Parts: sequence; structure tokens; C-alpha cells
Amino acid sequence: MTRSRQGIFCRTILSNESLRGYAQSAMAIKVGDKVKVRCVRDRGQEDVSALVGKEAVVLARRVVDGSGVGYVLEFPDRSRHWFFESELEAL
Repeated sequence: MTRSRQGIFCRTILSNESLRGYAQSAMAIKVGDKVKVRCVRDRGQEDVSALVGKEAVVLARRVVDGSGVGYVLEFPDRSRHWFFESELEAL
């Protein structure tokens, strides 16, 4: 039985418990959901840090830094910012 490189790669990822949990959490937040910003990784922007604790609506999902998942959020004041999934809490 021959396996493609892609098939081996997929099996390796799915067998990793930490990534399996990550994949499940990625499915928890969807476009249109309300979320709360729970923390901010250091990105050097004070205006983004002020959004911790605020609620917003998810407008889009995006791949960030090659492997992570991020979301574009719209806040009640109509401002838009993106956040890593680990910085958000689903409501």
C-alpha cells in the first residue's frame, strides 16, 4: 500500500493530541458569532490592548503567521481588528 506524502502528513497531524484539541476549538468560533477579547499578544499597539474585555462580532476567519488561526472582529463602534483564536472567548 502506497501513501502520498499528504496522507502521511495528515495522519501525523491528526494523531497529535494537542493539535486535535486545537482543531476542535477552531470549530467553536464561527463567522457571525459574538466573542469577547480575553487577552492580547504583544503586538505593540496600545489601541488594541484597550479592547481586552470588549465584545465583538466575528466578520471573517484568516490564517495568520503560517499556521495559526485568527479572526477579524467588528466592535460596536464599527472599528475592525484581527485577533488570534487564543485571544478570544466564545459567548
